[in-house]
Amino acid sequence: MTRYTALEVPLGPLYHQPVFTIPSVKPSISLPTMHSNQTDDGQWVGKTFDDFLFRPQKGKTTSRTSITLASRLTGNIALELPIVSSNMDSVTGLGMAQTMALEGGLGVIHRAQSIDKQVDTVTKVKRSHSAVIEHPLCLPVGTTIAQARVFARRHNINGILIETHSGSGTLAGVLTRRDIPWDKNAEERRVEEFMTPFERLQTGPREVSADEAEKIMFAGRIERLPLVDNERQIQGLVTRKDLRFLRERPFASKDTKGRLLTAAAIGCRGDFLERADALQQAGADCLFIDIAHGHSDVMGDALSQLRQRFDNLLLVCGNVATGDGARFLRDAGVDAVKVGVGPGRGCRTRLETSAGVPQLQAIREVWAAVGGEVPIMADGGVRHDKDIFLALACGADTVMLGSAL
Repeated sequence: MTRYTALEVPLGPLYHQPVFTIPSVKPSISLPTMHSNQTDDGQWVGKTFDDFLFRPQKGKTTSRTSITLASRLTGNIALELPIVSSNMDSVTGLGMAQTMALEGGLGVIHRAQSIDKQVDTVTKVKRSHSAVIEHPLCLPVGTTIAQARVFARRHNINGILIETHSGSGTLAGVLTRRDIPWDKNAEERRVEEFMTPFERLQTGPREVSADEAEKIMFAGRIERLPLVDNERQIQGLVTRKDLRFLRERPFASKDTKGRLLTAAAIGCRGDFLERADALQQAGADCLFIDIAHGHSDVMGDALSQLRQRFDNLLLVCGNVATGDGARFLRDAGVDAVKVGVGPGRGCRTRLETSAGVPQLQAIREVWAAVGGEVPIMADGGVRHDKDIFLALACGADTVMLGSAL
């Protein structure tokens, strides 16, 4: 029979404040040097999610809608849903990354692919929604209908801005799916024959607000509003789909430009600097360095090179399972620490090396070491929904899920 320990967690912060404030008192005892030593009052030693239940307490909330799980991913990024999808090739691709951000979480695009393919996925996530599309996709007037059809399908878009000639940036018109003829005999005809020309377009200035854009689009019954300057130079694009998204998805994870948040994984060797540079330029909001043993010289050397080469690069790094490992990453300047060595369902680290710390003990030990100084991400071991709440209650700010998704 499984023996459970009743876990008391103050309810006030859980219901009314971000979850990273849940651990209420940092222990004054010295931290353990071996994971088999006691942490806190000893109830965490050798413990994982199946060893605890929440002890029922008096509820202080009057409505479920008043509960917030908003939390920090890093000091600069907050998530309404503290869930991050794993950077495994079987978990996070384009669809998962978009879905996680739409639901208020975050997807980490895996690195088991070429740099170009990973960059392409990041770009597609960032382009999928935006308050203002700053660099809309364009085609020149000489493009054929067949080419435009392939272009729209490849980029999953319903409307294309047409410029006077390739690279000019001068708006000549707009071609939508409704303008593209069904007649196969028209495949080699030029798009300028079917587009709505500039003279019949409704446009707006670059500094147009979302409310103003919405009014213009509603009045004209149009789906997209090109933004141009006095010289007809393209300055951006606003779509009705994106405005509706901003209104209907207030909790989605978005950057300051209204684009979906997304992260991407890199390694510690080989092309990691080149990959980091390409991903940062593509718009990735943060990068994950995820290796089996994050408390290592390999990790330290990689972080040193990244910090020397890049400014304002947000890094979530791991994995570690001890207080010493967490302090090592904190001192190296990471923006969040990822906790978990071998607890995942598909991970064989413990089976092959006998290295690791029971996951709940690891989370608590890392929180005791760096809690409040750097955000903590619990990675692995989650098999049931209740495990997520246990991880958050015991010190994690966010939880990474793989097979559970």
